[in-house]
Amino acid sequence: MLRADGALVFEAQILRPGLPEYEYVVTLPADQVPALRDALAVPAEGDLTAELVRRGEEITPHLHAWLRELGLRPELWTHLGD
Repeated sequence: MLRADGALVFEAQILRPGLPEYEYVVTLPADQVPALRDALAVPAEGDLTAELVRRGEEITPHLHAWLRELGLRPELWTHLGD
């Protein structure tokens, strides 16, 4: 989700039987979104969200690490438990 301030935010909650709830939020600050667009070859007027969805299987399992591999500095918040 692209916030009004231009930051890109990914949120997830993982619920599995027998395991504690796991939540995470990865935030890419607005000043780094253009570099992500460049890395994905999405022009400024292009649909960044659509490209991220299209590449979801590649990106989602290791989102934070994937962004760091691109040279970006995403913020990470996690919660484990009820």
